[in-house]
Amino acid sequence: AVRDAGLAGGVLFSWFDEWFKKNWIFQPYVLPPERKPLWFNLQDPEQNYGLVAAYPGYPGKKVTLSGNMAEWGEAAVLYGEKTGTPRFRFDDGGDDSRTLLGMRIQHDEGFLYLLLETKGAVDFDKAGYVIGINTSSPDSGEVLVPFDTRARSPIGLNFLVHLAGMGNSRVLVTRPYDRFLNAGKGEIVPGRSDQGAWVVLLSRTNMRRISKDGKRFYPSHVRSMSNLKHGSLDELRPDFHSLSDFHVAGNRVEIRIPWCQLNFTDPSSRTVLWMSGAEKSRATDGIRALALSYCPRKDSPASRKTGGRTNLTDSLPQRLAEENVALYSWEPWDTPVYHMYLKKSYHVYKEALSAIPEMP
Repeated sequence: AVRDAGLAGGVLFSWFDEWFKKNWIFQPYVLPPERKPLWFNLQDPEQNYGLVAAYPGYPGKKVTLSGNMAEWGEAAVLYGEKTGTPRFRFDDGGDDSRTLLGMRIQHDEGFLYLLLETKGAVDFDKAGYVIGINTSSPDSGEVLVPFDTRARSPIGLNFLVHLAGMGNSRVLVTRPYDRFLNAGKGEIVPGRSDQGAWVVLLSRTNMRRISKDGKRFYPSHVRSMSNLKHGSLDELRPDFHSLSDFHVAGNRVEIRIPWCQLNFTDPSSRTVLWMSGAEKSRATDGIRALALSYCPRKDSPASRKTGGRTNLTDSLPQRLAEENVALYSWEPWDTPVYHMYLKKSYHVYKEALSAIPEMP
């Protein structure tokens, strides 16, 4: 188009990914702003425009979501291989899928990674899984677990990872801690709650506006940030997709969650969003997590009744008490670790330039 217009040249917006960039969607939630170059936000388009990727990990990706257990050799074991029987058995052929064996966790400059292991192969027709995450303190967050489990968490939870199928899995946030619903109030705090008010994460990607001539109205655009995409980050695999969030292989589920999706304003200093009055963020000692399983109904993601006090079929920890919920912490960093590689767009751009005839 530049050549056809008779112009002398063109400009490439961004040669490589730039972690220091931030756009208006995320700018209020990058705190402290001077530490932004130290971590990567996959959800911020300003950081992903380059033809050359700058991606966390060195010499390659820490986790490729490909079922490679060697990538989990240095991960922290939140819950080791569990012994004993599950909480409840339906004897329907899915008990092993619902029996939780262990969970591991690790991180890099861009993501939190979780690995959930079950006794039998994962079967979403027979099993639903909920991973509860607390990023602040045990006394803040929602304690009521949804999906008709009739279960209460021993600690407050800020986020839930709901694994319910290849195309039906998502991340939920407790309503008081949702940026989209509470930004106008100026208060985004994971207060203690037992109301079960879990909501999907939404993001306004375009503000409503009127054209300069005043004749046209453009509505705002809102997109879900909750849905989890199944696939692999290994470019050699047929299920490769650069935006993959989780991968199922046999009895293991690997999950990749961007820091910003968990309301971290700066993971390099262990700082999370906490907007209340003059306070905008707060330091955290780390992440607490637990895992639950249940048997889904055929017509909905809600749990089948067990006839017991709860409808859970298993849990990690096995005894749900505050003192048994594991904490994952990490040392703050001031030097990010990353690697660079050529994106597919680099080669597309190269071919397009090569196809332009030399000017006489």
